[in-house]
Amino acid sequence: MSEEILCSRILRDGGELIIKRAAPPLSEKLINVFLRTPELSATRNESRMRLFGALRNQSSDCFLIGELNGRVAGTLWYCTPSTCKEIAYMGEVFTAEKQRGRGIATSLLGVAVDIFRRNGGRAIYITNLCPRAPHDIYRKLGFKAYGYGQHAYGGIIRLTLDEGNEDFDQSYYRYDPNTCIREVNWGDLPHFISLLNHPHPWIVRAYNFGLIGHTVFDELGKSFMNFMKTLKRGNVALALETNNHRVVGTAYSASLQSASQSHVKTVDIPIHPNYYGEAARLMRMLIEKLCDRRNEKLQAYAAATDKSKIKILTSSGFEREATMKGQLKVGTQTVDLEVYSCALKESLGTSYYPLEGTT
Repeated sequence: MSEEILCSRILRDGGELIIKRAAPPLSEKLINVFLRTPELSATRNESRMRLFGALRNQSSDCFLIGELNGRVAGTLWYCTPSTCKEIAYMGEVFTAEKQRGRGIATSLLGVAVDIFRRNGGRAIYITNLCPRAPHDIYRKLGFKAYGYGQHAYGGIIRLTLDEGNEDFDQSYYRYDPNTCIREVNWGDLPHFISLLNHPHPWIVRAYNFGLIGHTVFDELGKSFMNFMKTLKRGNVALALETNNHRVVGTAYSASLQSASQSHVKTVDIPIHPNYYGEAARLMRMLIEKLCDRRNEKLQAYAAATDKSKIKILTSSGFEREATMKGQLKVGTQTVDLEVYSCALKESLGTSYYPLEGTT
């Protein structure tokens, strides 16, 4: 448990805000303060792990506290993966109701962005822009609507730092042949926010997340938390990681609700288009791990127009099992939803090949 004074800021009314940084595990007093903020209270179990320091080996969490006359007037929390400081998820900026309008949120955000930049940060993501969010402050700092957040209120905004004329996404997701596959962990939240909100040619990006069409991933951090919970029920989640520790794809399984379907897992493979060639290897490792867990059948979903996804599935031993006509409606477009399946015992003899030139 450690707390340090970083700086002070003079507020609009002349008051002096003392800004402190706390490293987990936090004191009991600060844990109670942060658990009263809307987002962390909504994801209480995960939040307790962060606040008590249980995720220190996976996630680098920055907790800022703004004090006026010795009392907490505002807080801020953001996290980066422990092995990749380039991207961050800004969980929440909160100001006590009686202290709003004095510039506390602006001061905390400015300090947070400064810390992130000094540590090599390049892009900060924020989700769930509810009515109480400090929209004007975000805009003044340079945050802009991003990806699927541009299609619906309450979506994603992003701040990119020191990129010059180079597009962040093109740079960050540029193909790197030196990839490895590892298991997903709690520190991957910013990776998932970035990857799953990046505009993608597939209509069905991740069926179990409900990422179909222009849908935002992770409202209030709940989607990732629920995803991690599924891993406790005999499921597997893998991350495709570059040499720079950037997650550029994932393959995962999820359980069906009925006990009579416990032998079946649904799977999906959200992956950046630059890494389609790595998808079959990623899916093969997922299948191998699921074979070890006494599963008998895998199911996957794709829109009929998701040709590259279908190619990945069929090259991994999946066959089309059913077509639901007109099941998907994205804007004015109506598209068939196709179900693909793979019998695990049969899949063990399947040959897998990298996908070249998939679009």
